[in-house]
Amino acid sequence: MEDENISAQRTENYYVAERSKLLKGLQKNARVMRKVSDPVSGKEFTDKPADEALEEYEEPIPQIPYIGGRKNRLTGNLIGTAEVLAIYKVLRR
Repeated sequence: MEDENISAQRTENYYVAERSKLLKGLQKNARVMRKVSDPVSGKEFTDKPADEALEEYEEPIPQIPYIGGRKNRLTGNLIGTAEVLAIYKVLRR
């Protein structure tokens, strides 16, 4: 029973524990996004959505379903999808 509680706690907190890595990943992607859109749209237009995407992404991190962490090769796809969803929400507004 104790092992189950530890395992459940680990899975519930997996993405929260990885929060700083997840945010760094989105920041890296935002830099790429800025390089592409700055020349076309201008720095001011690009900076605001990139910053808002970070805020939008931070909120649902605890809600991302645990699918096995590093043991599941699809975890990267799940995280990437959450990033794209945050960017989409910001751009849609």
